Amino acid sequence: MSTTQEIWHGDSRELAGKVPDGVNCIITDPPYGVGYRSRHATTPEGLRYVADVAHDGDLLMARGLFLEVMDELLPRTADECEMYVFTRWDIVGDWIETVRSLDKHGFTYKMMLVWDKGGPGTGDIDANWGCGHEIILYLKKGRRPIPSRRSGVIACDMVHPLKIVHPTEKPVPLLTTLIEMSTNPGDLIVDPFSGSGSTAVAAQRTGRSAIGIELEEHYAEIGLHRLDAQAFDF
Repeated sequence: MSTTQEIWHGDSRELAGKVPDGVNCIITDPPYGVGYRSRHATTPEGLRYVADVAHDGDLLMARGLFLEVMDELLPRTADECEMYVFTRWDIVGDWIETVRSLDKHGFTYKMMLVWDKGGPGTGDIDANWGCGHEIILYLKKGRRPIPSRRSGVIACDMVHPLKIVHPTEKPVPLLTTLIEMSTNPGDLIVDPFSGSGSTAVAAQRTGRSAIGIELEEHYAEIGLHRLDAQAFDF
């Protein structure tokens, strides 16, 4: 089965409506609206790009951006489509409210998943407990058959500091788990906030097609290098 994986460089608000009809799954890690800056990277490439995430300085702005993109993208989805949206524990209530509003596009918020990152991570060093997890909001459109049932807690080690190249980079094995749960080989996955292209890489490894959209040129280039694919620069 022939599949393609592409990274489009540009603004998702302008490009999301250009993806082909029939999107089977959306997996994305949008700006959270918390002014996040990672201190996890140690590689020269990672440190070079440890900077504020675009559109991440204001929660209201980040939520508005996400909804603008979804208004363009969700009309392109198939009758059966599933969605995963990453967020954080301290703003999860705001983001649940945000994704619930997507019911106008036929998507129902089904569950909060927890990604166990395999370590306490960095952050508030005065707290007794390290934040070694992230939240994933799971939504569903239609009645795609459930392939299997598993725990909503997914254990997968975060990207090692010696390998990380994006401040909020997600590990490919984690994304592979989501893809294999919610799609079939040959399906189309879209990530409108692509970062360094990890979703597209996971799609490539599992025999799915993918389109990633990334605003920052250097991250789009990293994603393309990982895929060894042709650039689509709008």
